[in-house]
Amino acid sequence: MADFLTTVLSGITKRFRDMGDTSFAEVVSLPAAAAAPLAANTAFDARAFGAVEVQYDGAGTVTVLRSKDGVTYYPWQFLALDGTPVTSITSAGIYSVRGSGWLKFSATVLVDGSN
Repeated sequence: MADFLTTVLSGITKRFRDMGDTSFAEVVSLPAAAAAPLAANTAFDARAFGAVEVQYDGAGTVTVLRSKDGVTYYPWQFLALDGTPVTSITSAGIYSVRGSGWLKFSATVLVDGSN
């Protein structure tokens, strides 16, 4: 069973998951109704969503990691709007990623969960 740390920062209760390597990752759930920004390398629980839409407005390369247990992450794929699988995003646009697990993106993205 995973260990969690709950703390209050600036009056906001935050929950962190022990990553097993002396580091902790903030646990964030996707909003049900509105897209929200997700900071780079933030672990969040997308198990309640069949798919996650990702909007990237920056420059550079973005990759995604996926985990079933929230501890061990593996490289995962994005789907471009035309359905083409891609291992990384290199230009601004909207992509989708299969949910049903924990996800981490290598850069800040705007995310929206759907079923």
